[in-house]
Formats: sequence, C-alpha cells, structure tokens
Amino acid sequence: MDRRTFVKSATIAGAYTVAPRLARSTDHDELPSGSQIVPIQLNAENGKLPHIWEECVGSDRAVVALREQWLSDLDVVKKAAGIKSVRFHGLFNDEMGVWPQGSKQPNFLYVDMVFDAMLERGVKPLVELSFMPAELASGASTIFFYRGNTTPPKDMAKWGELVASLGRHCVDRYGIQEVSSWNFEVWNEPNLVYFWTGTQQEYFELYRQSAMALKGVDKRLRVGGPSTARAGWVGDLLAFCSSQQVPIDFASTHIYPDDPQDKVFGAGVHYPYEEVIGRALTKVQQEIKASSTPDVPLYITEWSSQNPAFIAHTVKSTMGLAEIMSFWTFDNVFEELGIPKGFLNAGFGLLGMRGVPRPSFHTFALLHKLGDVQLKTGDGPVLATRRRMARSQFSFGI
Repeated sequence: MDRRTFVKSATIAGAYTVAPRLARSTDHDELPSGSQIVPIQLNAENGKLPHIWEECVGSDRAVVALREQWLSDLDVVKKAAGIKSVRFHGLFNDEMGVWPQGSKQPNFLYVDMVFDAMLERGVKPLVELSFMPAELASGASTIFFYRGNTTPPKDMAKWGELVASLGRHCVDRYGIQEVSSWNFEVWNEPNLVYFWTGTQQEYFELYRQSAMALKGVDKRLRVGGPSTARAGWVGDLLAFCSSQQVPIDFASTHIYPDDPQDKVFGAGVHYPYEEVIGRALTKVQQEIKASSTPDVPLYITEWSSQNPAFIAHTVKSTMGLAEIMSFWTFDNVFEELGIPKGFLNAGFGLLGMRGVPRPSFHTFALLHKLGDVQLKTGDGPVLATRRRMARSQFSFGI
C-alpha cells in the first residue's frame, strides 16, 4: 500500500469508528481497495501516552544557535510541536571559543549566549559533550565542514577539568534546580572512526572522566552515553560502568532505518525498512535488562525520516521502548557537508530554508495534538488518545 492509500484508508477507518452516522452514509463497497475498519473503544483506556518524540530534537552544531534564523525556527517548532530540548554537536569546537589556544582556563561566553537564548524560549539543552578543543587534542583529525576535532585528549585529566568547569559554570549561572533537569551526553557516535579516532577503551575512559567530573560538581547532574551509531556499545558501556563503579543515568544511542543491518543486528539478519528502528530498540532494551543496571532509561538521540506515515508508524511502534526519541533535525540551518547550495535542498530538518515547513513538520504538529492517555483500538494504523484533564476531548492519529 502506498502512502496516499495508507493515509486515505486510515482516515476513513477513523471517521467510521468515531462518527458512525457519518460513515454509514458511505457504502462499504465504496471504500478504497485494501482499506479496513478499526474499532476504537472510547471508554477503555490502554495506558499513558508519554510524548517521547517531544522530549528532544537535534540540530547541526552549537554555534548556529547564535543565528537569527535558528532562533526563529526554534520558536516555531516549540510552539507547534511542543519540543522541550535541543541536542547539537560541537559545544567545545574552537569556533565556540571554549578553550582558546594558549589559554589556561575555559571561556564559556558563547555557551552562555546559546543556553540563555534557548532557556528564554522555554527549551533546555541536551548537552552533548563534543568535540575536542585543539588545545587539548592529541591529533588533528577533524570531521565536517566546520572541522570538529575527533581525537582523544592528550591528557584525559584535562578533559575532565573542562567538563567539571562547564558543570560548575552552568550550576552557578542557572542554578542546580534547572541544570539537574538537563541531560549531559558524552561525545557523538564514538563507534564510527570518523567521529572518534580512539579505541572503545579510550572512549570509556573519556566517559569515566566526564561522569566523575559532573558528579563531582553535584551528584544530581545527569550523565549518560555512549551516544553510538547503529544501536552499538550500550551493553558494553553498562558493563564497564558496573565493573569500574562509574555512574550512568541514561543509555543513549542512534538508529536510522537505512543503517546497514549487519552492523545493527549481525550477519544474515534483514528486517523490513519500517521495522528496523523498533527492532533495534528492542535489542538494546534486552542488553539493558541483562545488565546490572536494568532500570537505566534508554534515549534515542538521533533518528530521522521525511515520510509522514513512517514517522507516525515509528512513534506508535516504539511506545514503551525509549524515554526520548530525538528527531534529527528540527531545522535546515545545517552545514555538516558545507553551506547548502540552494533554497530547496534535501538536507535534514522539520523546517526548510527560511523556516518553510516540510511534511515532517506538519506530522509533528499533529502528533503534538494527541492526548496523554491511549484508548484501546483494534489492529490498524490508528493511535487514539484522550487528554486526562478533559475527558470529553479525543484525539486520533494515524
């Protein structure tokens, strides 16, 4: 079934179950071929519906948050889709001036400007601790147009000092009550060589230094990782933290539907495109449950699609498997591969250039209208909800 038929048939099914008098005016023989009727029990609840897709969205890198277009796009997405936090790369990039060459201490002026603007708009940062300031780096390997340094620090203790300084600075500036509600994530996709030139053990030491530094500032600060690609290393990091008594408040990883499945699931395994994300989350949850910290929450801090039906399907099929589903990305102020070559481009973003809404944006705006309690339904492409505070109001998604 193609996307248009999928949406049309699901909409008719929803209309029939919600307003049967209206639907009866259409003979069943007139329904599109392959359509189905999905019953919805208006008085039967099926558990809570946490809006995990609103907990966070991704963005290019920290410095673009200083741009007027980025801030305007953030306002739009916050209002329409209820986004609560934003995650971006490169907080420690040299362009952010955090540790200028020759300096003996960090400078958080640009960090303050970015975080201040976000908090003024009611949006928190999900703080990705990356990339390596050149002053601390052990090498010159970089990634992307903006040259984020991907090498381990030449002195791990210096990295720990940087993270501790950031934690203290944020607590002093914003207060522990605010900062303890943030999540600090260590690095980005260290299991891919172009994001991390070190070994897995070197990443684990980077994580240990980061976690101990933040907890040394205040035990209420939340830290996690490994922020890997392809749903990797989660069980390995949990085992390391358990054996070394290193704190971890959440496990994070990434999964895209077109990731190579042999890298995600092992050789000889192949699932349909629309099942990849759900299957990967199930695999990671099994690793978490088998660890010595089975209650650690799972955050998916990158996934993406521009297909509205796929987005809605993914949201429904991953219920209960993660506490955050952070869509990559919320806008098209995006320069990983260089400056966009035209107004219309195939880059990431709920919003395109100059804030033009894309189909994915409208999908998230509709999902935001869903309630916080699920209703029981028959099998089918329907997510029926109710707002607990207004029992006469119902929302239906497909």
